[in-house]
Amino acid sequence: MDRPAIPAPPKDWKPEAKKCNHDFVFLYSDFSREAGTYNDSYEQRDTFFCRYCLEYKTVIARQENSRTRPPWYRG
Repeated sequence: MDRPAIPAPPKDWKPEAKKCNHDFVFLYSDFSREAGTYNDSYEQRDTFFCRYCLEYKTVIARQENSRTRPPWYRG
């Protein structure tokens, strides 16, 4: 059974830009370590998503340069 062809939208068509009252919810944390010559760079990135529009947002929560592993680092 063949499906009917979906017509293409007109060339001047643009989707409506709806404003979202974002309600971001914490999803997970991601940790990274980058080795340096003397100090290592530790970073924690938190990822959130909006309950309404499902937009994802990543924020650098902590960043530290240290010779020893920080207590918050879980990598």
